[in-house]
Amino acid sequence: MYLYIVLLHVIGAFVFALSHGVSVAVAFAIRGAGRERVAALLELSQMAVGGLYVGLVLLLVGGVWAGFAGGHWGRGWIWAALAILVAILVAMYAIATPYYATLRVASEATGIVPAQRERAGDVGPDDLPRLTASARPFALAAIGGIGLLVILWLMVVKPF
Repeated sequence: MYLYIVLLHVIGAFVFALSHGVSVAVAFAIRGAGRERVAALLELSQMAVGGLYVGLVLLLVGGVWAGFAGGHWGRGWIWAALAILVAILVAMYAIATPYYATLRVASEATGIVPAQRERAGDVGPDDLPRLTASARPFALAAIGGIGLLVILWLMVVKPF
């Protein structure tokens, strides 16, 4: 049964990575793009978010369950991997949410909710060139990419 639980965890990781990959591609594709293209790309990214959350739930359920089924909770690597995942999620949310809310408002993308408009402050289409030139996508990719590699190393090598 343990192997099937780990399989659930891995499937969740793949669904999460595939769905999130859309947002990563969008983050780099918007650099220097015009208003209509930015709005369309942000809508595409928003469509992928559902898969991201499904993958994250499967990943967490499978990982926690595998931790119990495999007796791993007494090992440090599983706690470190979980702590790093939480840190990545918090950092990504703190860095990405206000940035993409501002981009949505500036590009006049569809589906802007009041919270996004509030986070964005007083921005408009004239701010778009500055926003799309931001280095924030590089910071997000570094945080997510390095964090993922460290988590994979912990899960495979199980160093402590």
